Formats: sequence, C-alpha cells, structure tokens
Amino acid sequence: MAPLRPADVSLTCKEALAVSIWERQVVQPAAFEVLGEAVTAIDNYGSYSCRRIYGQAEGPISEHASANALDVAGFKLANGEVISVLKDWNDPGPKGQFLHRVRDGGCRVFITVLSPDYNAQHANHFHLDMGGSPLCQ
Repeated sequence: MAPLRPADVSLTCKEALAVSIWERQVVQPAAFEVLGEAVTAIDNYGSYSCRRIYGQAEGPISEHASANALDVAGFKLANGEVISVLKDWNDPGPKGQFLHRVRDGGCRVFITVLSPDYNAQHANHFHLDMGGSPLCQ
C-alpha cells in the first residue's frame, strides 16, 4: 500500500477503509494502465480540521471536522515522478488522464468527491469524504 505523505493524518475508520480500497482498486490499477508505474506515496493536505465548510463563520460543519475527509494533492510514482492535481489536472496526456481516472473511480468508493472541476477552492486537490450527500464533481 502506498503511504500517505504526510503520514500523521487522523481518519475515521470508515474514511481510512475507503482510502485503502480506493488506493488498491482504483489508484494502483490506473497508475499501471495509464502511467506504467506504481504509486509509492499519496500526497495530502490533511484530514482533520475542526471547522465549517470552507472555513465560513456559519453553515454546515465540514466532514474534515470529524476526520471523515481527506484532501489529496498528488501522487509519487515508483520512478520518482510526482503527479500534481494543481499542475497536471488539465494535461491532455497521461498525467491528466490518470488524475481523471482516479477522481472518477473515487466516486465509486467515497460518498463525496470534489476536484478542480467543482470549484476554485479545489483547484489543487481532491476532497474525498464518507459523509453527507452523494456528490461527484
């Protein structure tokens, strides 16, 4: 299994299981099929953050407030290359194809998947969570 970087993220059991399933059933197969390499690390911006959605003063509580979400910024490959959501999302080649496949595959595992296609706040990461209403963008 590819470790999270940084590794010290707190996740609910449900979210941790979903991340593991996604990595094994979606990320690794897409990496081998599209890039010809294994993913050796998943770069992230963290999980737990006690706040409302987008850090607003009012409104719904974020899934991050209960460690039920993970923000993924990129992927390190076995050859040392890094695939970045921010830099490679719009790449028409293999990097962009890989990112779109792992986002789309995440929609079969997580309840909510948000990507750069959702809004500007997600331009540099995928938001993956196991709560709330189903949404895949």
